[in-house]
Amino acid sequence: MNSEQCDNSSQSFMFQSFQSYRQSQIGDLFQNQDFALKNNQISIFDVQEQLQRIQSMIIQENEEEIFYNISLLKQIKDNVIQYKSQLSTQIEKYTDIIDQYIEFIINQKENFLSKIFEIPLINQIVFCQQYQEIENQTSNYAEIKNTLIKQLDLFNSQIIVNELEKHLNEFGLKRYKYSTEILENVIQQNQDKLIDLQCEYHKSQIQMIHLKNPSLVPRRLACLTCVEENPGEYIRIERFYYEWQTQQQRKLSQLRNTQQTFVKAQTYQIQQFSNFQFQINDLILQHKNDQNKNIQNYLQQVEKLKQQESEIWSQINNQRMNEIVETYSNQTSMIEFENKHQSKLNIWKQNQQLNYNTFFVIILNQLKDINPDTQLTTYIKQFEQKQSNFSYRLLNQSSVKQQDQCYAIAISTDTSIIVVSCEQLIKVHQFEDEILIEVQVISEHQKQVYCLVFMKYSYSFISGSEDNSIRIWGQKKKNLWICQQKLQSHLDSIFSLIISKNDDLIISGSKDSTIKIWDKQSQYKIVSILKGKKEWQCKQTITSHTESVFSLALNEQSNYLISCGKDYKIIVFKEQEIGWIQQQIIHVKCYGLGISFINNHTFCFQPQYHNKIDIYNLNFINYTKTKEISVKIGGVSNNLFPQQMIKSKQLIINKNGTYVNFIKIDQNSDIVSEYSIQFSTPQIFGKLSDNGEYLFTWDFKSKEIQIWKYNE
Repeated sequence: MNSEQCDNSSQSFMFQSFQSYRQSQIGDLFQNQDFALKNNQISIFDVQEQLQRIQSMIIQENEEEIFYNISLLKQIKDNVIQYKSQLSTQIEKYTDIIDQYIEFIINQKENFLSKIFEIPLINQIVFCQQYQEIENQTSNYAEIKNTLIKQLDLFNSQIIVNELEKHLNEFGLKRYKYSTEILENVIQQNQDKLIDLQCEYHKSQIQMIHLKNPSLVPRRLACLTCVEENPGEYIRIERFYYEWQTQQQRKLSQLRNTQQTFVKAQTYQIQQFSNFQFQINDLILQHKNDQNKNIQNYLQQVEKLKQQESEIWSQINNQRMNEIVETYSNQTSMIEFENKHQSKLNIWKQNQQLNYNTFFVIILNQLKDINPDTQLTTYIKQFEQKQSNFSYRLLNQSSVKQQDQCYAIAISTDTSIIVVSCEQLIKVHQFEDEILIEVQVISEHQKQVYCLVFMKYSYSFISGSEDNSIRIWGQKKKNLWICQQKLQSHLDSIFSLIISKNDDLIISGSKDSTIKIWDKQSQYKIVSILKGKKEWQCKQTITSHTESVFSLALNEQSNYLISCGKDYKIIVFKEQEIGWIQQQIIHVKCYGLGISFINNHTFCFQPQYHNKIDIYNLNFINYTKTKEISVKIGGVSNNLFPQQMIKSKQLIINKNGTYVNFIKIDQNSDIVSEYSIQFSTPQIFGKLSDNGEYLFTWDFKSKEIQIWKYNE
């Protein structure tokens, strides 16, 4: 017998001896009277003691299983090392893989022990089911074995491969699950005790459960006689018991995980805020000292002025008397004095407020670093900017996660229906109690939907898409929205849609450089009669632009139409009997993305890359630029967030880069107040409700449909 055969013989002897020892041990274990479960020797009063023994047995057999497999892996490793001189590189790779699996199994053992000790030793069923969940998560030895067998290709020697494969085929076969039989017996005993329900009609034991609609069967709980009298889809009560217990454990497991998450979060937050408290104490003390110094300095200045003004009459000489008389005779002297010192007081107040704001922002920024998941970033940006007499507050609890790009949002006149484009889909939501409830998903467009707009009176909405089509949507039975008509006349994407005040005109602007006027009336009466209803028809196509048309606006009288596009033009059209006639072309230095009327004779225009809105007024027959309004900007803007004028609030909403600007103006288009929301991305899309009460937005950073509420 050569040395190789001796090695094989010794290894085979080792595995056989280990297996014989294990079988003998298991045989002794099952002969032990403590586990004679089939004779119903478990007492209800010894539950904890019995479960402790079962737990010890599970741990013991798990350790033996791990010991066996680790021993086998180590033996394989030793065999591999024997050939290291001739296959050093290949062996190092293989042994590294084995080491990783050994470490993995050891970690699994620690994880197994920690989990099994967490199982409460109170209820047998709970223990059994939680143990089975842990058992399903233990090491997959078959997968490890298959991986190691595949890696044998590293070796070029068939002798080595055969030798190692022989041992690997035994790896993972010893799965000591003898405790499973014990646990099943425990479950069966408890089920026997629990199934003690009596049928109230036949006084027999309940054995079947009916889970379907109760109207299909007179009784949910049934004995065998009930089933014969009323056949139906029943399941055995044992199966129902198992499924119910499984569901209960899933619920308990989820609640335990949630509880642990909250406890960890609470501990972390308490620790962080405690640290934060110590950090800001010095800042607060320093701020208080600085403020006190400023007040003292101002008081000293006032005291000096008081001393100067507190002259004693008996000590005034001729020269000083002349000065006093000269000053007193000046009628404006007292007014100048009051204005001068009121101005000083105002400057001091502004400085105090500035110092306070700076301090407050420092504190907020530190708080944001501690708790980055809050909405403090938005709040800080709002606080830093110019204070206004109105704002828009984010309704955090109302936000809806939406991963797909939402290019367009439309709001019904009564703010009860919100439609949002999500790529090529249109999602319809009900808006109730400041909560969005999705009620329908429309999928008829073939490409991205860029425009959505609600009609005011007919309770319909319109969509424009990259698939070149415009669709009219109306409500039918069960409040579902259906396509009433498809308008297919543009040759490229629809970028802008507006509707006249009386819902009698649709005007569309497209990437194909055209503007189309859609009408329900006029010369198409014959077609309408033949079809039995009035349908929208393209009444006029305007080709004044030479590039994409980005934005359109109609004045209140619906007799002036303005457009702007990528061709660096603002074009003014006026309605005549023969149609819309081009009246004026305004050439601009920067092409515009947003345009809207302020009143019948005034409109505002937002140039790209510009921090000002241009105001144009009608002068006789032409519009001329009369002023500029400063707005905030950040990054590149886009043309799919329509500029709006909310007449009831005299409020312009303007999206410019990363900012959404709100400007309140008077009748002369002068700024009364302004407010801005800064987002962390220029990819913002949104719409303001007709009354200015709610702003709905979607941005690429948050990927949420967010709702902002007006505050004044």
